[in-house]
Amino acid sequence: MNTANQIDIEIGRNLKRVRHEHGLSQTNLGHMIGVTFQQVQKYETGVNRIAASRLVEIAQVLKIDVKEILPSLKQPDDMRDPKISKQATQLMQMFHSIPVPALRNTIFRLVQEIASKAGSA
Repeated sequence: MNTANQIDIEIGRNLKRVRHEHGLSQTNLGHMIGVTFQQVQKYETGVNRIAASRLVEIAQVLKIDVKEILPSLKQPDDMRDPKISKQATQLMQMFHSIPVPALRNTIFRLVQEIASKAGSA
């Protein structure tokens, strides 16, 4: 029996979150990518794995970066860019965990404004 692993489950969860953000039903998304709502349901639960080509297709249809569906894989500390602090990495992870795109945009603009004022001070 083929069971879902943790990565398949996380990809499915992310797909469901993104689908909800776009106000789509499983049926709507299924129509957009040429599968049944049952197949979308299986993708979202991790029962069926999503092929890389299907992930790219979903991202293109939803006009998002495929990274929004992929799991956030942890990198060992020695593989991190030395110019990026641990605090910056945590901030980025927290930012991407905010499920509302409009709220992320507002936060981005706020940080952008603060940074521009700090740079001119």
